[in-house]
Amino acid sequence: MKAGVVHNWVVEPNISRAKSIVKEGVLGEVINIEVEALNTKTDQMLANKDHWCHKLVGGRVSEMLPHPIYLIKNFLGPDLSFESLNVSKVGDYDWVNSDELCATFRVGNAFGRAYASFNSPRDAIFVNIYGKKAYLKTDIINSTFVLFSERENKRWSKGFDSLKQAGQITSSTVNNVVKISTGTWDSGVDAEIKLYADALKNDGAPPVTVDEGLEVTKVLEMMTLAIDKAEKERGNPKN
Repeated sequence: MKAGVVHNWVVEPNISRAKSIVKEGVLGEVINIEVEALNTKTDQMLANKDHWCHKLVGGRVSEMLPHPIYLIKNFLGPDLSFESLNVSKVGDYDWVNSDELCATFRVGNAFGRAYASFNSPRDAIFVNIYGKKAYLKTDIINSTFVLFSERENKRWSKGFDSLKQAGQITSSTVNNVVKISTGTWDSGVDAEIKLYADALKNDGAPPVTVDEGLEVTKVLEMMTLAIDKAEKERGNPKN
């Protein structure tokens, strides 16, 4: 029997594309990655006071943390260390202790940052990867992708650069429309299921192994301890 873990954000189309670009060396040495996961207060798990996620230390925030952890780990490398975090409560749900989180990570000289919010006016997932030669910004939900290469700090360069950015967004949008109209749009979950099915058929390794999942869990455990400490110091420990 083959066991695997669903790390669906890693196999989202734009993230797979980003991985290829990083591997090709287009960005140069990667020195920072930022993951921003924005959710509204009507999030189905958060808004349901009887949902099991509220029994976790950190509640809904902790429930979603594996996603940014494995994304940052995937780009920066296996030796990811959790550095620090801050949590706060902005919303008014009585059963929620924390609905905002900002955390930092490190691998050697490279940094990672994760921001999670459950007070956003709309859902969004942004992944920004910064290298010494170039950087890229991708919107997972809208499936847009913009690569920022080196440029001169001159007025004409800025204008031309704006056109290049607009062109990339337009290209992403057209590509999305084609996929939707032809029924070929695959989410990260769809992509991972296909990869897992291929692994079963061909006796290969699953796209994400159990060992990789356990490494993410170790980082998550350290973060939940920090969340628990922060909430207790703030005066509202998890009951």
